[in-house]
Amino acid sequence: REQNYGTFASYIESKDFPKNFSGCVANFCDPPAWGAYQMYEEILEEDGVWGAFGLHPHNARHWSPEVEKDLIRACSHPKCVAWGEMGLDYGKGYHEASPDLIELQKDAFLAQMKHALKMKK
Repeated sequence: REQNYGTFASYIESKDFPKNFSGCVANFCDPPAWGAYQMYEEILEEDGVWGAFGLHPHNARHWSPEVEKDLIRACSHPKCVAWGEMGLDYGKGYHEASPDLIELQKDAFLAQMKHALKMKK
C-alpha cells in the first residue's frame, strides 16, 4: 500500500521489478471506486493493469439495486478479469457481526457469485 500518484509504468520503473513482470490486477472493492466516481476507468487505461471488482463484506450494508447495477457495469469493462474482493467476513474479531449484517453479507455474496458465474469471471 504505497502511495503512488504517477502512472503504473513510472511506478514499476522506480522499483526493482523483474524484467519479466508484465502487470497487475487492481482490486476495487469499495462502492465509490466503481460507482459514482468510476475511478477505475483511468487506472485501467494503463498498459499492464487489469481490474477485479466486488463488494467487500465490510461494505455489505451498502448493497442495493443501484450498487449491484454499478458493479455489473464495472465488471463489464474489457479489462475486468475477475469478481472480487467479496465473500463473508464475520469471524473472530469482527465486531459488527450482527445477525442482520450476516444476512446482508450472504445476500450480497450470493448475488455477486451469480453474476460472476453468468459473466464467466
